[in-house]
Amino acid sequence: MHFLSLNPTELHKTFRLNKDVLERHLPTGKWRKVNIAPNAQGYTSIAYGEINCRLHRILWVLRNNKDVPKGMEIDHIDGDRSNNKANNLRIVTRRENQTNRLIHRQGRLPGGRYNKKDRKWKTSIRVGKKDIYLGSFDTESEAVIAYQNASKKIVAFAEEPYGRVPVEDKA
Repeated sequence: MHFLSLNPTELHKTFRLNKDVLERHLPTGKWRKVNIAPNAQGYTSIAYGEINCRLHRILWVLRNNKDVPKGMEIDHIDGDRSNNKANNLRIVTRRENQTNRLIHRQGRLPGGRYNKKDRKWKTSIRVGKKDIYLGSFDTESEAVIAYQNASKKIVAFAEEPYGRVPVEDKA
């Protein structure tokens, strides 16, 4: 997912936090509370210039006075997309954000999904924009282990200069 950069200095000209309530600067010079209404997915988007930007992103930038680092996302720690309190938002990688999904907080391990038709646990992993199928397994644990092993290899490969050193050669 690609996001436009938010310049904190420019953002502060349009929005401010007043006792943790988001306010917008009006052409009259006054500030007015921003009306907040979540969409069907539970996120609130706010018009900012020519774009719609997610509320949690605007709030994070205002509170931290810097944009979200490239390649990172804002995660709602408790999974409640309407809870945009400072102590509930954190910067994470895409993979970390996906790991914090509701099904994982309810005990389901990341990496496996049950296929009722085959009565098997299937797993895949996303690298860049491509899903790589890792296999079909009899148990959730086997599927999760396959996912975890693939995840470790991807991280080890990415940590090498230019990603050119095979994982097996890493000491």
